Amino acid sequence: MDVVHGTNTVLENLPLTAWAFKGDLGADIKTSGTATCVYIPPDGEPFAPKGADGILSPYRARLILKMKVTAGAFSETVLLGWGRVMKTPGARDTIDPVLRANRVTSSVVPIVWDGLERNIQRSGFYFPTPAGTGAWDELARITGLPVTRNVPDTAIPKNTVWEAKQGGRLDAVQQIASLLGGRAAINPAGQLTILPNALPRDPILILKTGPDGTITDLESDIDIDNVYNEVVGLYEVGEDRRPVYSIARVDAGPLSVSGDFGLSTRYHASDLVTDQESADKAARSVLEESIGSQTYKVQVQCITHPLVENNDYVEVQGVDRTVRGRVIAYELSDSALMTLVLEVRMVLA
Repeated sequence: MDVVHGTNTVLENLPLTAWAFKGDLGADIKTSGTATCVYIPPDGEPFAPKGADGILSPYRARLILKMKVTAGAFSETVLLGWGRVMKTPGARDTIDPVLRANRVTSSVVPIVWDGLERNIQRSGFYFPTPAGTGAWDELARITGLPVTRNVPDTAIPKNTVWEAKQGGRLDAVQQIASLLGGRAAINPAGQLTILPNALPRDPILILKTGPDGTITDLESDIDIDNVYNEVVGLYEVGEDRRPVYSIARVDAGPLSVSGDFGLSTRYHASDLVTDQESADKAARSVLEESIGSQTYKVQVQCITHPLVENNDYVEVQGVDRTVRGRVIAYELSDSALMTLVLEVRMVLA
């Protein structure tokens, strides 16, 4: 781990005795983690942060987090990402007499850090701020970060104004990301990029069970709370607000309204419906969208792969099935194993 103050690297290759690096695609702050640093100051001076003083003080310290991968004669250092120190709970210096003087002989500094999205979130707008016209240029302007233009640019709607509120700058960034078809995140190089909602055709990583695989544990988590097999459309059309009704149902397969799943109804209303035909189309469209968007979670424990990131498309080859899904959460640590959570589209045929 390297420690940076402003644009200056003040300490390189600081070892960590325990650490965890977490990614969460659905969180405002996409990466976070903890670490414990045990350090012997070469000059015997205090090292544990005290207020704004100290190399690891949350008031100034930014982290470049790295992982060294070794296998036999092979060795490579992988950049995991950047972080901002948020807390140093229980940091302490051990002081002993050395050559008739009290010196710090060791320091223990626990660290809690967040990804650099936290800087954007903490820096709000001073007043309602009119947006620019191009999405990528606006991302660069309001964050001050370098951007990786990995998806096509798009226009920001006219008369868009960013709110002056707590967290308003990060909200604006995610609104722009939505226009670009994804979610904004800061990549390991410290650049702002877009994690696309659209999945690629092929997975970038294949994990396997068995003697030649890297998977050690595989779990599934299915939740039917928001699964619907019937949509009831309740619409009002014309100047006299005449009621129009439409019902769309699943009549075959595991979600059939007459099957073991039972009946689960969703209600829908829309001002865009103008007659019975458009009402039927609207109800059917909502039903198909509800079925097509159903997902479940697969949790995978496997040998650590340091290049895995949020939104990666991964294939998991289990004993009795093969699934593909988007990485929505992951955790690496000083253990040899890591945990992935995949969002897998449910096949309801």
